[in-house]
Amino acid sequence: MKNILFILTILSFLPVLGGCTNTQTAHKEPLTPYLIADDKTPDNDVLMSAVKEYIKIKAGPANSRYEFTRTDLNNDGKQDALVLLKTPYTHWCGLTGCRMLVLEAKNGAFSLLSEVEMVRGPLLVTEDTTAGWKDIVLRFDGVGSRAQHIALTHNGQSYPSNPLSRYAYFSEKDLPQGTTVFP
Repeated sequence: MKNILFILTILSFLPVLGGCTNTQTAHKEPLTPYLIADDKTPDNDVLMSAVKEYIKIKAGPANSRYEFTRTDLNNDGKQDALVLLKTPYTHWCGLTGCRMLVLEAKNGAFSLLSEVEMVRGPLLVTEDTTAGWKDIVLRFDGVGSRAQHIALTHNGQSYPSNPLSRYAYFSEKDLPQGTTVFP
């Protein structure tokens, strides 16, 4: 019975998480197949299981490597997660950066809130909020573009999948206060 529930859970994710990697994801279902029904913040083991499941669903290589940081993005007292997928480079990254996952800690599990492309560290998690979620500032520079700082702001459902779709740019001297992650 547990195997059938697990398979049905995995199959229910495929239409939502499959397909084009540059689409915005507003998927709120937990990534862990066995949801713990309580109000505690899930630990790093639950986070790593959720990331492994995401990699499997996205047909990512088993040897995929990533960095993560835990921070409360929506001021609910739970440590959400930012996960920067790094290698193999050709699967998760391109000339302008790598894919970052924003995972919401909720009910003892993690839900995929957003997939953001073209991310390189360092990032700045600010104290400024939009739609109840902290703004995330990243430095964008790549082939043929000048370096600029772009604020990823929450739209009420998710962060944008493409940083260039946002128009809040900062100069180095005008950056807001915040915590630097992925230095």
